[in-house]
Amino acid sequence: MQPGQFNAKRRAVSRPNGHAPFVQLYREFVRDLTLSTDARLLGSLLATFANRDGFAWPGATTLRKLTGWGRHRLEAARAELTGGRDPERRKRAWLRASYVRKAGARFDAVRWELQRIARRPLTVSPERGETDGRR
Repeated sequence: MQPGQFNAKRRAVSRPNGHAPFVQLYREFVRDLTLSTDARLLGSLLATFANRDGFAWPGATTLRKLTGWGRHRLEAARAELTGGRDPERRKRAWLRASYVRKAGARFDAVRWELQRIARRPLTVSPERGETDGRR
């Protein structure tokens, strides 16, 4: 590609963690009756993208494609998980979303912090068939 040329193809910001076929969700999150089913589904879906540090980087287009939701429904579920604009609700929120510029990205990416929803992804050892030594 020549300098100044525009590359129409964009790489995905985040992909599901292919090395971790299992994700552990915290029981309190799944059983939180104050959350809508949309918010619980979005939190569970974000957990499939999480790395070992509990961060995920999926784009809104990817999330809309996987859920089949429109922009407004996705934003409503996200606001429910992050506490919206209310500072008191944000302190007790399940998720934190921050906008950061990743190296080489054209736009700011959303970094999702999932430490309160999911434990680190489990990997399966092909030799022993165990999951990270945890049962």
